[in-house]
Amino acid sequence: MSKPISVGAVFLDAVGTVLDPCPTVRRAYWEAGKRHGHDASELEIGQRFNRVFREQESQDRNKGLRTDEQREEQRWRGIVSATLPGIPDPDACYRELHDHFARADSWRLLPGAVELFALLDEMGIVSGIASNFDSRLHGIIQNSQLKHHVRHVVVSSEIGWRKPAREFFLHLCEITGLPAQNILMVGDDQENDVNGPRVIGMPSILVATRSPTGNATDLAGLAEMIRRDQIVPLRQLQSSRANS
Repeated sequence: MSKPISVGAVFLDAVGTVLDPCPTVRRAYWEAGKRHGHDASELEIGQRFNRVFREQESQDRNKGLRTDEQREEQRWRGIVSATLPGIPDPDACYRELHDHFARADSWRLLPGAVELFALLDEMGIVSGIASNFDSRLHGIIQNSQLKHHVRHVVVSSEIGWRKPAREFFLHLCEITGLPAQNILMVGDDQENDVNGPRVIGMPSILVATRSPTGNATDLAGLAEMIRRDQIVPLRQLQSSRANS
């Protein structure tokens, strides 16, 4: 990255970038399934979940990436019922898993997350989470160590658009009052978090441990990019121009 990115705000994706489920999704589904009379193996459930999740993602793309809280409930009910077919009380199982993933203690902050958000605060850069989640994300963040650092929690179900829809990223401009070129989007998904924002001229960074195209391997690497002035606060650039 040759030219520094000048930003007034940085938004990070949630799951896979800042948060990971703990225990894993497949373990949580397997344990819930056992309590509700399902006898498939954890591996089988994990494979089924991944397939059904991709199918639901495809449905949303085919519908133009529109969403809301009702769609998200429908989506997750469909995922639970297809991942754990044949249980006697599918509604009870759905509710159990829905409530499980609403709790902050069902998630772990990835290494470097708190330090990164604290650094953004210190540098006067507005920070936020921008996710294809639903309203449960607010409670998760508010009950985590990030609660004093995160200015904005943006979830697709509340604004009506899922990433990578351009309208999702235009919403980030609206709530910050900044042009796209001065907002940085960070995430672990090439299409949702990198290609999507670039359509409207918003810079983006892929944080991915296993990807050779990633700009940083983890959040500590992203923080190091800031310390090396590869990412600089907008006010710092404006100040240097005024004094030149």
